[in-house]
Amino acid sequence: MRVTLCPNCRTIHHAVSPVGLTELPEETIAARLHCKLCGTHSLEFRQSTDAPELEPGEFGYPAVVVAQFNHRFRQWGEAAAGDLVLCARDGLPFGQVVRLARALHLDGVTLGSWISVDAAEILAGPREGRWVDPLQAEVLLFLAHLLGRVEMAVSTAGRPLAGDDAGVWLGSWLQRPNEALGGRLPCDFLVTHSRREVVCDLVSEAATRGYG
Repeated sequence: MRVTLCPNCRTIHHAVSPVGLTELPEETIAARLHCKLCGTHSLEFRQSTDAPELEPGEFGYPAVVVAQFNHRFRQWGEAAAGDLVLCARDGLPFGQVVRLARALHLDGVTLGSWISVDAAEILAGPREGRWVDPLQAEVLLFLAHLLGRVEMAVSTAGRPLAGDDAGVWLGSWLQRPNEALGGRLPCDFLVTHSRREVVCDLVSEAATRGYG
């Protein structure tokens, strides 16, 4: 079991996938995105790799979605567009920009420019209470979704990406001119949902071709 800890009230939660959020009642969705006891946003939680040596309390292990961009991304790759929008609706902690940039092997300033975050803010580093807004968070979670899809495709195909990991390949691909986009960069197509769908289709095509 993957568990996580609310940094405010120290309640233990069961970290779950964002898949299927759109099919849940509104009250359940809200519970998945916040601590049931103190209301802290679940995206601020700290993940633990092992369950603690204690019995669940009267609330058991409340299930929450936790966006952490420093491990594998399969759970985001399986999420639908609506699930990503729901997870992004309150924004994301600013520190997640740097974490996702690291996973994509990009510098924070480059990724920040894709979501209209000023370079000076990136270089200043994360500050307590600083979050990116829901529209910016949607782009970040979409990138996590793409990365998860690449990881799943590589796992299914059983072949490496020419010695690179999924993050290296995707970070580089997003910055290369693409013929299907009229020679433009895929990272320029992250602003709107319709354009992100085009990028998603192109990533799927690249996976079919063997990531050429």
